[in-house]
Amino acid sequence: MGLVCDCRATAAITDGTITITLPGPIPLPVTVTYSIDASICPDCTPGGSFFNANFSASALGFDIAASFESTSVGLPVCENGVLTVEVEGTLTVNGDTSEVTATVTLNGTEDEVCIDLPDDVNLPIDIPCLAADVEVFSCEA
Repeated sequence: MGLVCDCRATAAITDGTITITLPGPIPLPVTVTYSIDASICPDCTPGGSFFNANFSASALGFDIAASFESTSVGLPVCENGVLTVEVEGTLTVNGDTSEVTATVTLNGTEDEVCIDLPDDVNLPIDIPCLAADVEVFSCEA
């Protein structure tokens, strides 16, 4: 029968924006555009799970482009409309790639996606939780 997930979830947004403030002597607001496409445990089994995200921003004449594409998605932990899962994938920032494992939270109650990267991943900006269309469903019969 194989592995069965406790819940399944999807998240999607193609034109999200958020304004963050870069720290410094003069705080600088920066608008980040993003897209997210995720499906975790479709059909309540881990096969076919994916998480992909893209980000872009401009600050002080510098363009920042980042993407994360999953290569492996673990079994989720599910509680009260929130799915949390470890996702391995390729992080690309302005053309430089690295393999990372991120903790991804899909919150169906708040309609948001949180991406927690390891401390050794140094992004030029911190990404807060992001608004998205999130649906989390129980797999219990």
